[in-house]
Amino acid sequence: MADLQKTHIPEETAELFRRLSLEAHKDKELYTCPVCRDNGWFITEQGATPCKCKNASRSINRRRAAGLKPAMDDMVLADFDLRYYSVERQIKPGCSYRQTAEKALRAARIFVTACLKGECERGLYYEGNLGSGKTFLAAAITGELLNKGLAARFIVVPEFLEQLRHSYRSLDDGDYDEKELMNGVMSAPVLVLDDLGAHNSSSWTIGKIYTLLNNRLNNKLPCIITSNLKPAALAEELGPRAASRIKEMCDRYILLTDEDIRTSRERAGYGWQN
Repeated sequence: MADLQKTHIPEETAELFRRLSLEAHKDKELYTCPVCRDNGWFITEQGATPCKCKNASRSINRRRAAGLKPAMDDMVLADFDLRYYSVERQIKPGCSYRQTAEKALRAARIFVTACLKGECERGLYYEGNLGSGKTFLAAAITGELLNKGLAARFIVVPEFLEQLRHSYRSLDDGDYDEKELMNGVMSAPVLVLDDLGAHNSSSWTIGKIYTLLNNRLNNKLPCIITSNLKPAALAEELGPRAASRIKEMCDRYILLTDEDIRTSRERAGYGWQN
């Protein structure tokens, strides 16, 4: 097979590609990457080499396939801002909001390291108020794993349950693809369940969540869960069996802020200003 990393081409062909490359620089507005004109290859006199945008495009495609939304692309552990967490407010004597956030961040980094070593069986349960950074940490962990070549899935639980509901095909098809959707998340090496408990509770949702959690527990596959449900509320909303499995498979970390971080960012001039 020819080596595509460095392919020698005739001089006349190289000249043609050089002219096309110059034209691309003249009309940058037409292309996402004017260097390769969005074809993924950069042409020089020495031959064709993959353009930098090719790897970037592959990275984006992996993130979308894993369930990460475009708004999550900038969520990285290095940018988790501890300044949003009060050093004065305390969860309990001697334990401030800042300290618990530091523990949550440290746990995220330890989790990624354990996954890279193939030693991760326990998951993380991030509990906190609205806008306290739970989803940020979960998305950042997912991104870190994908960047290191590991597989992971990120699902927003209310959205996933809606997908399941709408997966039933017409009677003409004679079946439904709910099993396919469930198998896809049950088998993921690492699974993020974002906003668990934000959905309407019913016997159907409780059953699906239990099946998912029980399968992963039995197969020693880690979960990262974000929720505003405290331990006592888990059994009420998800049923005692699902709650028991979450406690068995995850370590709990609390994130609390004085206000929604989005509101704090708005006040700092990041949007929604009059």
